[in-house]
Amino acid sequence: FRDVNVTPKPQQRPLPVYMGGQSKPAVRRAAKHGCHLLPSSTTDFVLVPFYHNALREYGRDPAHYRIKTFRPLYCCEDRERGWNEVKEHWLYQHNWYRRWYREAGDSNAPELDNADDLPRSSYIVGTPDDCERAIRELQRDLPFDEFIFWAYPPGFPVERATRSIELFAREVAPRFR
Repeated sequence: FRDVNVTPKPQQRPLPVYMGGQSKPAVRRAAKHGCHLLPSSTTDFVLVPFYHNALREYGRDPAHYRIKTFRPLYCCEDRERGWNEVKEHWLYQHNWYRRWYREAGDSNAPELDNADDLPRSSYIVGTPDDCERAIRELQRDLPFDEFIFWAYPPGFPVERATRSIELFAREVAPRFR
């Protein structure tokens, strides 16, 4: 790009570039272009060895590349009450993504009519102990360097999202230091 001014200026040099993807071609593309990887945490193949092998094929050292992953997360005092508070908002988001993938020709999966049909394993909802346990299990299954969570689904009350983030920051994040 030319004549683009980005502020604030990045502190890291060089600026790490992450490429998202959850298919083997997307992971190969990240390796080809020398990008760090941001896969979906629900990727269903052995991602890390595949990515590392692809990096080596392109003459890159996997030790110089990082993997981040993400998952929607709602940290709360009660797992079931929390799920009931947030599930309709994640259903809305889920269905929009399904539409976008269908329109792009990447999927023919139908939308869901009922939030209780969402795959609960794709979301982290619960107490600080539940959240810690889920992140550690995820890290065991998909070794990653950094974890990001989606804390504010469309239409969700800001106060509840803020409460979740604060609870996570106070009680879960310190367990990973």
